[in-house]
Amino acid sequence: MRTSKTLTTKTSRWLVCLLAIASSAHAESLTRGKIIDPVATLSDDNNETYALYLPSNYATERLWPILFVLDPRSQGLAAAELFREGAERFGYILVSSNSTRSDILPEDDPNPAAMVALLQDAMTRFAADDQRVYLAGFSGTARYAWSVGFGLRGQIAGVIGCGGALPGPFKQWRDVDFAFFGAAGELDFNHREMWLLDEDLDATQIAHRFEFFPGGHQWAPPEVLTEALAWMDVRAMQSGTRDRQPELISELFDAGATAARDLETQGEPHAAHKRWQQLAQDFEGLHDIGLARTEVTRLGKMEAIRQQHAAILVAARREADYRHHLDAVLTNVTNSSPLPPSKAVLARLKIPQLLEKAKQESLDGRSAQRQLQIAFVNIASYRTRALMRSKDYRRAILMLEIAEAIKPEHWRPKISLATVYALSGKKSKAITALEQAVAVGYSNLDYIEQSTELASIRSTKDYQRIVEQLHAHLPDS
Repeated sequence: MRTSKTLTTKTSRWLVCLLAIASSAHAESLTRGKIIDPVATLSDDNNETYALYLPSNYATERLWPILFVLDPRSQGLAAAELFREGAERFGYILVSSNSTRSDILPEDDPNPAAMVALLQDAMTRFAADDQRVYLAGFSGTARYAWSVGFGLRGQIAGVIGCGGALPGPFKQWRDVDFAFFGAAGELDFNHREMWLLDEDLDATQIAHRFEFFPGGHQWAPPEVLTEALAWMDVRAMQSGTRDRQPELISELFDAGATAARDLETQGEPHAAHKRWQQLAQDFEGLHDIGLARTEVTRLGKMEAIRQQHAAILVAARREADYRHHLDAVLTNVTNSSPLPPSKAVLARLKIPQLLEKAKQESLDGRSAQRQLQIAFVNIASYRTRALMRSKDYRRAILMLEIAEAIKPEHWRPKISLATVYALSGKKSKAITALEQAVAVGYSNLDYIEQSTELASIRSTKDYQRIVEQLHAHLPDS
């Protein structure tokens, strides 16, 4: 998976200087308590825009923490919506980029320019607290957010990373001083790397916390992101960059204690033990942590915790081994001649066994689901894109047939098949694949009507029929 390059040394130094003078916020009449999108930067030197949220009680007489949200698909408004509830409750300015991306070629990387433009605009335009600058990213932009914090050491207070860990090996990227809140879906194909990062951070002095939620490779839901901002507030009160509020401290501690008890009741003693440990660390010096320490000691004696931790470690190793196996099989397929049948490749990838095991409601079942996600994303996205760039359409079609077998109801391999068939002159098959993609929910009319890859089928009656059907089902039609 490609990730965005880190900030250059020159850019890092420039931003440090910028943050040092950020107290000169401009008074400006902007709507409070509502997301505004798009907001253009005031500079004429760039074309950057972002979605902006100012808390309903925002005023320039005081300084406010600021969160820069870096969505990997340039969907600033959608990402800002996920953070809005927490931003209102805890008083954060939200600046959510409409330019950031992930999974792109280095020469096309918009992230450094977007980050510079957003920092320059927001830190001088709003009453932002330069001691409480936060970043949030998902997948590739989570890695990029870590790299920005690494490059701007001492200037970033915290990073929220969903579904993506570090830009490289831990030992090369561990020299950071920001607080880190990580989150990942239970079925995220990056679940393992997030869990291992948590294990690595446990051996450091870096303040950190992890939450796993139901779901796959996606931004965490609003309630988890609200909790992330609450946690950042606790860390700020502990470090002295935010005024202490005893009532809020007690409320957040009690909520954490309740969550820890619930985890134990639900048969998750390992997660409960972890939560009590986090409460003891996060609230030291802020609240009486005697209860948390007592629970850490009690649960730490349970054999079930050691067994559960061992089982999680086994699952993580299994997923790592599968990644290596997947890469070896797909590399062989890419180089083999003649092409093997898709059924043979599916067998070598152990897809039938994984599909069966994935039906189980267990740790092994969730692990199998993650392995299937790993296979699907690698095949349907990364491998297929590489083959299409080299115009190896026969192998691209094989990859997409395998991806379809893994997820028959997913639109991605079907729309990609439509594209590959159109590029290789197989118009009838392209139309069939496009119909199938639409039938399972694909509705991106902009791509269908503007993509140069589908140009060869646009003059057909069947294509026009599909587009007319989609237009008829648009919300504003």
